[in-house]
Amino acid sequence: MSEHGTVRRYSVGGCRCDLCRKARTDANRRWYSNPKNAEKAKKSLKERRSADPEKFKAWARAHYERNREKILERNRVRAAANRERINARNRELYARRRPRSARRESRRRNRIRRRRPRRRSAAGAKARRC
Repeated sequence: MSEHGTVRRYSVGGCRCDLCRKARTDANRRWYSNPKNAEKAKKSLKERRSADPEKFKAWARAHYERNREKILERNRVRAAANRERINARNRELYARRRPRSARRESRRRNRIRRRRPRRRSAAGAKARRC
């Protein structure tokens, strides 16, 4: 069973504990069972946006002006959380990496140095036929 009310659960898609999922499913079933709402749901956001782009832009501008501080604060929180997540992932990958011993590293470098040089055709030479 998923834990209820953790910060991560709320920041992405709301709480995902079993009780909340069941409540959300039931609410959606009731909403979509109404014929008016089912018809509304068929029109996607993309269709509404493409139907009248100027109206959508005006709505977006007005929404941003009304909620500017909330939006900026949410973006700051998301950016900080994202930075933390990336740093944690990098630390995890670095810890998992297999350390190279000095001897192994010098063998690898020597193997690269000893490689036979590629054969390059001389300028103006005819191509060989097999």
